Amino acid sequence: MHLFDWLRRRRVRDTRSQTRRRRAHAKPRLEALENRVVPTLVKWTNVGGGTWNTPGNWSTGSLPGANDDVEIPALASSLTVTHSTNVIDQVKSVTLDANASGTTSLVLSSGTLSVTGNLQTSTGGNVTIKGGTLANATVTNGSKLALSDSGGTLFGVTIASAATLDATQNIGGSQAYAVVTAGLTLNGTANLGAANGNTYGTLYFEGGGIQTLSGTGTVTFGTHTSNR
Repeated sequence: MHLFDWLRRRRVRDTRSQTRRRRAHAKPRLEALENRVVPTLVKWTNVGGGTWNTPGNWSTGSLPGANDDVEIPALASSLTVTHSTNVIDQVKSVTLDANASGTTSLVLSSGTLSVTGNLQTSTGGNVTIKGGTLANATVTNGSKLALSDSGGTLFGVTIASAATLDATQNIGGSQAYAVVTAGLTLNGTANLGAANGNTYGTLYFEGGGIQTLSGTGTVTFGTHTSNR
């Protein structure tokens, strides 16, 4: 055998031996993955209505959180779900259902309900601001957000096309109102007065900085003298 051939074969064997040794010393490693939160559908289960902040009223046995989609099924017409605790609750979305036997009413009488996504009401259902605060929500097409004589606050709310902000429902009295902070985007309709003049509403733009009314929607005034 020629010396050159012997050296070449020896080099190949040495290389294979080193490769086997490296493989023998290789250790498995754990690779950290990014945190992922899967949204949860949380359903209202108390057919008799009740308060938002009672854990037993929800399908999970606990209050819905910031990453949860909330669904409230149709209730009898005289029953409501009420956010009546002076706390801030944040959810991803809220859907109010309706069927042949009833509709759904959600009343915000205290505290803040922050909805970072859509607030959707079925035909006949409505959300009423009655002293509480609705924050960050987009009230979607076909939905209704009602104001009352007890007032309340709209913080950074969007009224989408074909949605309605309604101050003519005579809830608690004929003069409904809301305080607007962080601006109001109106792409639907703000109904601030009845055609017969019996009810009217007022929006107060308050808070630090410049408050804006933006969007491509419509403001409807009735015949009451306070709307002129």
